[in-house]
Amino acid sequence: MKIENKSESGITIFFTLDELYILNNSLNEVCNGLPLRDFENRMGATIAEAEELFSQINRIL
Repeated sequence: MKIENKSESGITIFFTLDELYILNNSLNEVCNGLPLRDFENRMGATIAEAEELFSQINRIL
């Protein structure tokens, strides 16, 4: 992972393909595999937000 640019409006990050697979697999487990009580507090996102990120990464891969 390489942080290319960081500003108040966002961050540009470059991931290797292997890193994206790790992130994808982690989100898959969180969204579909592991039952998490208090999901939003533990993850810092709603289930819908995590599922959307998972979907976007899936489309890239």
